[in-house]
This record gives sequence, structure tokens and C-alpha cells, in this order.
Amino acid sequence: MEVSAYSLSKELGSADFHDARLSKRLTKLCDQISAAPGQSLPKLTGSVASLEAAYRFLGNEKVTPEKILLPHIEATRERALHAKRIVIAHDKSELLFGGDSRKSAIGSTMQDNQGFVGLFSLALSRTEFVRPLGVVGIEAIFNFDGGKKKRKNDSERKIAPGRDALNWWKCVQMTDHLFVDKTAIHVMDREGDIYELLSNLVQNSVRFVIRVNHNRVSHDSKGALTKLQELLAGRQIICTREVNLSVRKKSSLPGNNRANPPRAARKAKLNVSATTVEIKRSQSAHVSCLPSLRINCVHVYEVETDEEPVDWKLYTTEPITNEEDVLNVVDDYRARWTIEEYFKALKTGCGYEKRQLEGQHSLLNALAVFAPMAWQLLLLRTLNNHVPNVSADQVLTKIQIEVRRAIAKKKMKMKLSKSPTINEAFLAIAALGGHIPNNGRPGWIVLGRGMETLMTMEIAWEAAWDMASQRCDQS
Repeated sequence: MEVSAYSLSKELGSADFHDARLSKRLTKLCDQISAAPGQSLPKLTGSVASLEAAYRFLGNEKVTPEKILLPHIEATRERALHAKRIVIAHDKSELLFGGDSRKSAIGSTMQDNQGFVGLFSLALSRTEFVRPLGVVGIEAIFNFDGGKKKRKNDSERKIAPGRDALNWWKCVQMTDHLFVDKTAIHVMDREGDIYELLSNLVQNSVRFVIRVNHNRVSHDSKGALTKLQELLAGRQIICTREVNLSVRKKSSLPGNNRANPPRAARKAKLNVSATTVEIKRSQSAHVSCLPSLRINCVHVYEVETDEEPVDWKLYTTEPITNEEDVLNVVDDYRARWTIEEYFKALKTGCGYEKRQLEGQHSLLNALAVFAPMAWQLLLLRTLNNHVPNVSADQVLTKIQIEVRRAIAKKKMKMKLSKSPTINEAFLAIAALGGHIPNNGRPGWIVLGRGMETLMTMEIAWEAAWDMASQRCDQS
């Protein structure tokens, strides 16, 4: 699939605020952010007047996250035209801002840290490899209850659906219509195993793969009630698969360690089985939900290991008639891991949590600007991993390549060939960020720093070219 060289200002520059001055300000802000994605706004803007202009733009009521992000979403749809299988990965991440001076404005998380929760929807092309196409939805959740949210009891939930179910369903509704010609498959982790959400998805014929979290009551082949775990036990193995499991570090949040314990990297041998199940409506589910749901379930479990074994149970609307079908479901779920790398690009590469903006409106507008930038960093690293020998002009503009070549000539460092590949460009950008080849693979901070240097020089290069052109016009 062809990928055009990406420019943040060009992609977001078509945002329509019904005010030419605001559109021009967004373009300038995008150029400043592209030049230094990990820097604070004062360092980005370079002057008091420019900083104040950036704050005014982000706080302007005419400027909304939806309007800022819309051109990027439209561009993502265009990138998806060549995709054979589209997955939308939905996941949430806590966005934390140090201190507590802004709690009254932006609230706190379940651990009572200053910040809010973002629900992100990332479109992926799953063909030869998982390629990030772009961000297609962001939903922010602000909590002012002072720490952990209060859960509804069963009687309250029957009057109104649970908040989590409504939030996830809203994410699906925001994104499902975008790819009508090629229906997308919505993928979620265990937090998506909510009966009300599953019922909505089934009733609206939405394609999905969702990891099971609850051992629900189900009907066996004779109609008797049993638990899902017992129903899946002993099913015929359809196929086996070996996968490389990455390192999982210990989380600072105790709850995360219980659900996802730390592990070392290893190769896992997985058995895969599949069947159709009928799960009963839970007692706590809203009364409008279907009394039962008949859906497919794929079971993936690790064998021959002394470690905590992998065990995925996946609800899905996708067919399970043969080995290819079943492995497609498994790979759709595995594609979800890409969004976890996206969060690293957003937080570490772009430094979003360092922003000292006050209030929800300004922070959400800034998030809509930084979200596509994080996707660009993720795309660069993804293509370097999978197609390192294709031309660099798929991810860098011609000016960026010329600037990097000029730097190499002057400093005799990391020269680019006449027709550089993505891998050459990737290592050259990392070198600008201070990466030393013997130190292993470049991290997000180094990559963001290198992109900062390159784009700063690109802006200067274009400015010098414009000035030279003006002098020629005047002569």
C-alpha cells in the first residue's frame, strides 16, 4: 500500500473554523509542534507573543477537538482505501498531569491523580503486517468524584445502562460509519466484555473481537446451563500457533499487575479451538438488552510452559468455519497491541502529559493536535520494522530528505544515499536525536528528539527559500 509523505500542518491545515485567522494559527502551531514534538509550549513558540497566541487559539470556543481532528480522520479514510482488512482498536489510557492545581478543572483518575481518561480509536490495516492508518476517535472522561468512581448497583443499572458500556458504545458509533465500503472490525480488550455493549453490537450487526473477562452463564448443546469456562474445556484443537511474547514490565498500578502480571520475553506455543456459545443476560444488565446472545468464541491457550500461561477467550461475530477464519480472529485481537505503542508515542515521544494548559477545552484541543503527530512517529517506526528497504519518500517529504542530506555532508555523519530507504532515514533521524547504534533500538524519546531537530531545520530551510524567492521577485 502506498503511503504519501506526511505533513502535520498540511493534513490538519484544512480544518474549518469559519475564521481564516484560526485556520492560519493552527497551521503555524502544527509547524511549531512538528519541529519539537516533545517540548513544552513556551519552548515551542519561542516568544511571549507567539505563546499567548497559541494559548488563545487552544482556548478559543470556536476551536473544538472535533474540528481539529476531522481532516486527519478524512485522510485516514483515504489511506484505508487500499486496505484489505481494517481493524479499529479501542483502548483507554490515563492522561496524568503532575500536581493537583488543576483538579477542580480537569478532575482526577481512579488513583486520585490529577488528569483524565482518554478513550482512543486507532484504525489499522491488517494485511501483510499491522499498519497504523490514523486516529479516528477520541472520547475524554473527566471524573470529579475524588478518586474511585462509584459503581451502580443492579437496580440502578436496570434504570440506566452502566457508564462504561455507554462510553465504549459511543466510540463504536463514532467510528463504525467511516468505513462503510469495507466494514471495520472493532477490537477491545477485557474492559469491553460488558453485556450491554455486546448486546448493542449484536443488535446493530457490528463486527467485533472482544476478549472475555467474565465467566458467564451459557447454554450447552443440550440447553442446560453451565459456565463459559466449562463449555470451552475439551474442545477440539483446530490449529496451533507459535508467537513471540514481548517483555511485560511491572506496572506502578497494583490492579494492572493482577490482570497482566510481569513476564520475560519468550516464544509461546498456543492451541486454538472455537465454538458457538449462547450467553445469558446477566442480572445486572439493563432490561433493554437481549435475554441471550448467540456468538462465536475462540479460545487461545498456551501449552508446555512453566510460566503463567497465555489464555485468551475471544467473543466475535467473525466466522469460525475453518482454520483460516479462526486465525484471522486471533490476529485481529493481536493487532490491538499496536495501540499500546501509540500511547507511548503520544506520552513519551510527543510529551502530551507535560502540557501546562489550564482547563478541559484547551487540553482537549491540544490533544487533537498531538494525536496525529503521535501516529506519524508510530508509522515511521512501524514501516522501519516491516518494510525498511522501501523508499524514504513514503514517510518523509522531499525537503526533509534534502535537509538531512545537507546535515550529513556538513557534519560527515550518517550520510544518506542518493535514493534513501526508510531504514536509512529512520537511523539518520535517530542520530539527530543522539542515538548511538551500539545502544540498541532507538526509543520514543530519541526518535521524537530527532524528528524535532529535522523539522526545525525544515522550517528554517523553507523560510530561507521563501526569502530568496522574494528577493528574486523584487530584482
